Amino acid sequence: MTGHDVELERAKPDLNGEIETENDLKDVVRQLEEQYENGVPIGVVAAVMSERGKSVKQTLDEIHEIRMSGGLYEPQDDHLGAF
Repeated sequence: MTGHDVELERAKPDLNGEIETENDLKDVVRQLEEQYENGVPIGVVAAVMSERGKSVKQTLDEIHEIRMSGGLYEPQDDHLGAF
């Protein structure tokens, strides 16, 4: 035991309207940022992309690729923001 309590939170991302490019991960992150103060949890991004037909691996690979090109950043561990 570490002495830390685990806090679980059920994410219910609410994307107002449709995203122009339905599978554009950067646009998904940009829209979800409005709901999260310090970046969008990667799990939430993966869940939304899963609804759009992308596997978790495809999403994580795309996150890595976009981060390396400077389109996404991590304001805190395991959270994303879009430039």
